[in-house]
Amino acid sequence: MTIKKRLFLSNLFMLLIPAMVSVLILAVSLLFFVNVVYKQVMDETVQEENTVHLEHLLMEQAKEFLQTKHEVLTDSHLYQTVEKYVGTQEIQLQIYQGDAQICSMGTSTQALASQSLQELSSSTPNGSLYMEQAEIEGISYTIYLFFSAPVKESAWNELIVKYWILVLFVLIVAAVLVTNHTATQKGYTKGVQDGIQQRKQQAEAEIGSAEKEAARVIHDAKKEAEQQKKSVLLEAKDEVFQLRADAEKEIKDRRSEVSRQERRVQQKEESLDKKLENLERKEDNLARKQKSVEERLAEAEAIKNSQMDVLERISEFTREQAKEYILQHLEDELVHEKAMKITQYEQQLKDDCEEKARNYISLAIAKCASDQVSESAVSVVPLPNDEMKGRIIGREGRNIRTLETLTGVDLIIDDTPEAITLSCFDQVRREIARIALEKLIADGRIHPTKIEEMVEKAKREVEQRIRVEGEHAVLETNVHGINNEMIKLLGRLYYRTSYRQNVLKHSIEVSKLCGVLASELGLDANMARRAGLLHDIGKALTAEIEGSHVQIGVDVCKKYNESPEIIHAVEAHHNDVEPRTALACIVQAADAISAARPAARSENYENYIKRLQQLENICASYDGVEKCYALQAGREVRVMVVPEKVNDEKMVLIARQIAKQIENEMNYPGQVKINLIRESRVVDYDK
Repeated sequence: MTIKKRLFLSNLFMLLIPAMVSVLILAVSLLFFVNVVYKQVMDETVQEENTVHLEHLLMEQAKEFLQTKHEVLTDSHLYQTVEKYVGTQEIQLQIYQGDAQICSMGTSTQALASQSLQELSSSTPNGSLYMEQAEIEGISYTIYLFFSAPVKESAWNELIVKYWILVLFVLIVAAVLVTNHTATQKGYTKGVQDGIQQRKQQAEAEIGSAEKEAARVIHDAKKEAEQQKKSVLLEAKDEVFQLRADAEKEIKDRRSEVSRQERRVQQKEESLDKKLENLERKEDNLARKQKSVEERLAEAEAIKNSQMDVLERISEFTREQAKEYILQHLEDELVHEKAMKITQYEQQLKDDCEEKARNYISLAIAKCASDQVSESAVSVVPLPNDEMKGRIIGREGRNIRTLETLTGVDLIIDDTPEAITLSCFDQVRREIARIALEKLIADGRIHPTKIEEMVEKAKREVEQRIRVEGEHAVLETNVHGINNEMIKLLGRLYYRTSYRQNVLKHSIEVSKLCGVLASELGLDANMARRAGLLHDIGKALTAEIEGSHVQIGVDVCKKYNESPEIIHAVEAHHNDVEPRTALACIVQAADAISAARPAARSENYENYIKRLQQLENICASYDGVEKCYALQAGREVRVMVVPEKVNDEKMVLIARQIAKQIENEMNYPGQVKINLIRESRVVDYDK
């Protein structure tokens, strides 16, 4: 064999042998990893899952043991479960109520079993410790579950280190073989042998340093893996417990929701079945009726067409011509009949009601004679001399500021000789200021302290006057059983005016009128007088409470337990609601009579002009009206119509429409007379 062939074979074997050895070592390491490492890791995972399951089971049975009010321990499921698992691992379960231990079972040391709650919470024994708080029937318990058998350390980290050492060794061997192959290619000289020896020494040195580095890496990897293992296990246990609790809660909620939906669906199905049955019956009936109606309609249409043909031949009119003729003729007849009916009804009402109404109203007005006092918006206090004005003002205006602040009244001191004007919308406060100022002038000592004293005296006098006036009104109208607070409110009406009419005098007048009208109509006169006296009681509080005096009066009557008839009469006296009783109509009529009495109320010039203009505008808005005039302070309206556009029958309708519009759009006391005039003139001249 030649040297060339020997070198070829030597090089070939030097390449094949390291490759085969490397493959063999890699296969053995993989088999070792699968059979040993993976199996041990899976065993540890199963052991951890069993521990978590046992912990959850023992916690639930401990709560069941507490709910049974501490039954015999040996008969409980908790005791049987602990005895069952004692053979597989050491278990210790302890239950505390507050700081006192009420139950302890298991196989742990006596020292652990005898520990208090505080000592057990602060200690960290070897093993797995679980704690849970439970509240049963209002009592708090603490449950400790301790697995004293130490959890076997996983061989995972050690095996990984061994595996990496084996891999490192294989790599080193492969490097040596590759180096040997390189040296062989250069020849079999002594230099090659020396090189091999030198490389062998270098490899041994690298192997030594690699073993030291591997030992250090193994040590660090063990520590880090142990820490990570503990943290991961704790997090996994907490997450598993939380997920299990959430899953159980969600399953419970979904089951309850599904049951509710099933009941609802069942009920809806039953109701739908009933509705479908009813609808089917109705559809059958409707189908039969519709068929019958269609048949009758067909017969009626045929008869109608035949009759229309006959009528067209007889009248010599088309359908459109006949319809127009009939409508025109019917419209004329209806206008005439409406006018005649309206005239007839109006005449009948006048004949039946005018005389009685005139008698009732005249009698009521004759029996009710009460003096009306015209109250002004201001009060004037006379002074003995003009020097008193300076004393009232005081140094730097102290006296007048004090008086205005205490009373809420504006004092007007001008060039008017020997007089001071008091201005205020509230007549009660104005009266207090007037009395206090008169007392100060009479006393002569005017300073802030004296002003406060006199204002307090004036307030007491006014309150006494209010009560006296309220009691006087009750006695004068012969109304009994009114609450004391309502008597005070009636007294406050003495200082309240409406259109310059004293509201208390107005209420007394309305009460008397209601009594007379009720007596004549055969109704309860006492109830009528009570309703008339209380109809404007809300005006006593309009300055303090928001809202109309009608609504305030209704609220006051409800507060002091007035009868529903009285409340309705108060509510309806200005048509805020439709009058439903005769008593409400009487109060409404008496209120209008008292307000419309001559000189009872005053109206300013602008409002008077606006009311007359509104009357004339309403009348002029109708077609056919030529001129219109408001007469007798708005009590009568004369309307001139065009004779060619408005006939006699249409005049009645226009007058009625004008009266309705005035009634709906305007507020006025009494009645407005509408007088329509139609004049036809013929003028001719002789030749």
